[in-house]
Amino acid sequence: KGVEIEEIIVLAGRSYLDPLREREAFSAGIDPTVTFPLQTNDLGGIGEQMGWLSERIAAESAEQTRLVADGGEYRHPLEDIDGLEEIEVECAVAIETPDEPGYCDGWSATIELDEPAEFDPDTARITLPGFNWECPECGQPHEFNVEGIRVSNLV
Repeated sequence: KGVEIEEIIVLAGRSYLDPLREREAFSAGIDPTVTFPLQTNDLGGIGEQMGWLSERIAAESAEQTRLVADGGEYRHPLEDIDGLEEIEVECAVAIETPDEPGYCDGWSATIELDEPAEFDPDTARITLPGFNWECPECGQPHEFNVEGIRVSNLV
């Protein structure tokens, strides 16, 4: 959320790119600049491409002389659910098996919890009071996307 992408760098050979270009995959609704360094540098086969990439990695590694950190602390994604009394839930089976819609066609719902959700930072687990951990459509008993975050009741 909120990440602005300025450039997409595609590292693939012509045999992979040509079918995508034929389908206009790199121009249909893409705002950032799309670059193809393996083609613009006129690199031949996989050997030349891997050599060129290795040189770039070595150059970047040599330039970085110190580790820079922002000084921040890790924030667990489940912390965003902490305190919510109403959650958006989606069955994970539908996400994992999109080619099998007969199994679960993407059950989702807005669920009102009995009490606010509670995140425990010590165990990195979220408690969702009153949430039934079974998809009403396919019966899958433990994995859902809650507010866009994969959550499981398995220990």
